[in-house]
Amino acid sequence: GISAVYGDVAKRETLVGAGVAQAGSLILSASNIATSAEVIRLARQLNPDIRVLARSAYVAELPALRKAGAERTYSGEGEVALAFTVAVLRDLGATADQIDRERERVQQELCGDLVPLEAIPPEPTPAEPAPKVDSAPPTV
Repeated sequence: GISAVYGDVAKRETLVGAGVAQAGSLILSASNIATSAEVIRLARQLNPDIRVLARSAYVAELPALRKAGAERTYSGEGEVALAFTVAVLRDLGATADQIDRERERVQQELCGDLVPLEAIPPEPTPAEPAPKVDSAPPTV
């Protein structure tokens, strides 16, 4: 069977139990994880070479995810904006090449430059554990 780990994804022991130290990729697909940036930093401490893809609800949240070390970031808001752009261009009779160029331009404008792994500085290990949150923990 396939093993599963249940726990607070923002806790180091959960990431260790999930095998992040040996993983090739970490995908944060829930857009409402308040601790996504901390999860990314912890994952990078355990595995500096891990490929991190992260999702947020809003474009404004993407820079914090990239700064934390996510290689690729996506937002629901940004994907909708891209879909609208493509739809309008098709309705206006744009060619496939024109649509591709505009999609790339809009994606760059919304998401900014991707951060190369070598440009991500390691985060210091916190001296104290983060305070506990009373809400239900996200799962890995």
